[in-house]
Amino acid sequence: MNAFSNFVSSFKTPSSEDFEKHGFLTPKQFLDSGDQLTLMGWKWEKVDDNKKLNKSLTDPKKQFLTFQGRSLNRIKKNVFDELEEKVNSEGFVETSQRQTKAQDNQEEEEEEMRIYNFSITYDTYYHVPRIWFSGVDENQKPLKKEQMFEDVMPEYRDETVTLEKHPHLGYDQMTIHPCKHSQILKSFIDQAKENGRIIKPTQALIIFLKFVGSVLPTLEIETTTDLEI
Repeated sequence: MNAFSNFVSSFKTPSSEDFEKHGFLTPKQFLDSGDQLTLMGWKWEKVDDNKKLNKSLTDPKKQFLTFQGRSLNRIKKNVFDELEEKVNSEGFVETSQRQTKAQDNQEEEEEEMRIYNFSITYDTYYHVPRIWFSGVDENQKPLKKEQMFEDVMPEYRDETVTLEKHPHLGYDQMTIHPCKHSQILKSFIDQAKENGRIIKPTQALIIFLKFVGSVLPTLEIETTTDLEI
C-alpha cells in the first residue's frame, strides 16, 4: 500500500474484514487483541485526561498496553560481527579481523543491563498498533536517544524509529513509525495463508511484536506463544 492509499484510508473507519484485506485493525479488534497480550504479562492502562483520551477506544480503562523488559547486549556488537563476516568474504587481511574481535570484546565488557518500558497504542490515522519505548541504565538513569539507538537495528535509526511525544503520557519516547505497519501485518497474514494457517485479529498484536523483535532484537519483549505462521 502506497502513501496515497494510506492517506485515503485514514479518513474511513476500517471494517472487521479489513484486517485480512489490508492489515488494518478496528478499535474493537485492537482491544480484543490487547486482551490476549495481558495473558502474557502486558497490562492495560487507563487515561484520566480527557484531552489525551483516544475516543475510538470505548473503554477509558483500556487505552494503551504496557510492559517492562530488559536488554543485556547492544546492537553494535552484532554490527561488528557482521563486519567481520564481510571482511572474511572480501579477503581482507587477518589483522583486521583480530582488531574487530578485540573491539567487540571491549564493548562486551562495558555493557550493562538496561531496563525498558514499552507501550502499545492504537493509531487512529493508520488503524494499526504503534509501539513506544524508553529505557534506564542499571543506576536508573534515563537513557539518551543515542544510547537507545544502540539497541535499534542501524537501518531503522532516525528513519523508522524516531523520538516523538507519546499521545497519552505527554512526553517524548522512542517509537516505530506506523506508516508501514498494515503492510507488515498483511504480509504475515498472507504468509500464514500460504502455509494453510489463519491469523485471527485477536492474534494481531502477537504478530506485530514479532516484527518489533526484528527492529529491536536485543530487547526482551515477552510474547510467549505457540503461534505458527
